[in-house]
Amino acid sequence: MSGSISGNETFRRAVLSDSGDISHVLIRSIKELCYLDHQGDTAKVADWCANKSPDHVLAWLESGADIWVCEDASTILGVGGLRGEEITLLYLQPNAVGRGVGKTLLSHLESEMLHRGVETAKLNATKTGLPFYLSQGWAHTGGETSCGQQSCLEMQKTLAR
Repeated sequence: MSGSISGNETFRRAVLSDSGDISHVLIRSIKELCYLDHQGDTAKVADWCANKSPDHVLAWLESGADIWVCEDASTILGVGGLRGEEITLLYLQPNAVGRGVGKTLLSHLESEMLHRGVETAKLNATKTGLPFYLSQGWAHTGGETSCGQQSCLEMQKTLAR
């Protein structure tokens, strides 16, 4: 399934040849957009990015990971991932922030889960992502979990039929 977001942007399931570009998006997003979480601590950044190399992403895709990309003229702007009832990835290129890419990726992932029979979706939000998820109808459950060296907030959302 693919679809248009606006203009020349398209949304599709990731393929093996996307692994390098997906890795680039993940690492750049962490380094440039998630300062609130890592505070510029190079050890935290390195830990967070350790499993985001092209080889790691390729292994995820080869194992059947459910990863989606939004692209514009063959440039990946955002990456989203699912596993069961959980959103596992939602990262954007810094230049994609404010263009609706994150909202569209999140909406699509929610629709995919609903289509698969999931009624209550879950995710772990960073401090950086928390305001975005709250604005999209997600609620903090009160729980916290470890996301590498940073703390994440457990969130959930009842998906509308």
